Amino acid sequence: MKKNYNCALGIITLGLAEWLYFMWLPSPKCMFRSLGQPWAYQDIITGVICALLVSFILIMSVKSIKRPGEKFRLFSLKSIGIIAALFAVQLLHDWVQLLAEKRFPNGAFAVDYVLILAVWLVFALIFLAITGHGDWKNWKTWLPLAAVVLILAVFVLLDLRDAGIREEVLTRYKPTAELPKNRLMNMRFAHEMRCIGLDFACGAAYLIRVALNTAAGPEEEKDRGRKGRLALRAYCLLTVAFFLYLGKAALLPSNAIQLGYIWHNTQILDFGDFTDTFTASKSDSLKIVRGDISRDDWYIDKMPIYLKSKRTMSYNDKKVCCFKVDDLDTCVGLLIISGRDGAIIENSKCEKAVVCREGVIAWLENGKFRHIQIKDLPHTKQNDTLAAICVEMLARGDLRFYDFGLDYMMKCKPELMAWYTERYAAGDFTEQEKAGDYNTEYIQRLAQAEFAQGE
Repeated sequence: MKKNYNCALGIITLGLAEWLYFMWLPSPKCMFRSLGQPWAYQDIITGVICALLVSFILIMSVKSIKRPGEKFRLFSLKSIGIIAALFAVQLLHDWVQLLAEKRFPNGAFAVDYVLILAVWLVFALIFLAITGHGDWKNWKTWLPLAAVVLILAVFVLLDLRDAGIREEVLTRYKPTAELPKNRLMNMRFAHEMRCIGLDFACGAAYLIRVALNTAAGPEEEKDRGRKGRLALRAYCLLTVAFFLYLGKAALLPSNAIQLGYIWHNTQILDFGDFTDTFTASKSDSLKIVRGDISRDDWYIDKMPIYLKSKRTMSYNDKKVCCFKVDDLDTCVGLLIISGRDGAIIENSKCEKAVVCREGVIAWLENGKFRHIQIKDLPHTKQNDTLAAICVEMLARGDLRFYDFGLDYMMKCKPELMAWYTERYAAGDFTEQEKAGDYNTEYIQRLAQAEFAQGE
């Protein structure tokens, strides 16, 4: 039916508008976020374009759904008045969003979601002049609203999970630490995507409700070619959106996503005396970067908004280990504690081991390659080589091996760990331990709790 066709086209167009906003500016929407910066005018111009674009899409979609056979006039007095009202609401939202971000500098996802819902509620009230009150007795009209509530609930749960992780990271590491920055950055990126997703879900739900409340007219007859025209128009809209993005990146490059690519890196890790064997480390990374014209060469600073890497380690050309990197990516592959970077760890059986910066321990045992992530140490069975690795790393001041390896080492080396616990509980840290990324106060509290439990 024609109204459903128009509804589908309206949802596709709205989705492309949300995609454009994500490619142009950070989310949640706020064209005033960069006030005081030299490039603020670029963000304001881009924000105005986005707001007007969404207003045009909504009024065209609602009218075409409600009166599918009627000729549409965009520049009628009524249409211009509605567009002005929608634009004013978006301006008010962006200003309140700016005030909220100043009030909650570390982020408040609940505020972001409430503002998005409030904007769409006001939009719906404005459009009552076009659509009428609708039939709320029809249970189908509640389905889009139920879908929005479900999506919102999932997003809130995910943000609550991320808030817990953020608190843990900021407690465990120093504020200036490099290791957790990538994890926090990626969580911020995930929240941006959720804000865009909720914004789109609200718009799509509203258009679907308008379609459900619109009775089919006699002009809505089946047309075999309608699906083909829908695909063609969607393709044309995607092409237009792509060129709009290119125009923004070329003319107003501030905050535009100017780099998103995947790169591969391979490194050969020599195990010293084992001349006939080696471990190859391959890195597959995805980086998304926004432009910044405040620097002569923004690429040097890279300024990623999202960075994810997957490491694959091979022994004798056979893949034995694959893991994702959550912490800082050095863009040079795995950092290995080896003869060049420190010393290869070696136990009494002359078995070699490497410890990756990203938290993976790899070693040779009876001619076989084994690996484990540091975070899995508490649940690992006792192993002489692994114990030797932990002892060596603790001696080097790597506090990760006390944080994650305490329970494991209490089974293997209880006397040694009791000595470390007593020293840490008293706040006695070496210069090497203080120089690391870990917050020594967190380690001290952990040691004090262990010491009190031992007594």
